Amino acid sequence: MQLKRRDVLTGLRKLGEVFQGSKHQKCKVVVGGKKVRTFPIPGNPDFDDALIGMVAKPLCLKNRPFVDVCDCTKDAQWYEGYLESEGLL
Repeated sequence: MQLKRRDVLTGLRKLGEVFQGSKHQKCKVVVGGKKVRTFPIPGNPDFDDALIGMVAKPLCLKNRPFVDVCDCTKDAQWYEGYLESEGLL
């Protein structure tokens, strides 16, 4: 799988807030009033499977569902339901 950085940022903005940290852009995800995670976003222009995994793992997602979020087939409501069904909220 391959994704462009802009697509990854679009997906992350659906699930949380993207902001500039001291060195890297970061993503902060809050679902149902609970912080899921804050993590740095790699600065690469193209994301391969390994980089997609680095972004998807802190969100408690596998690569394919995260790519679906980036491709606009899944949204924040789906993500909240997913976390609840997995017992992560």
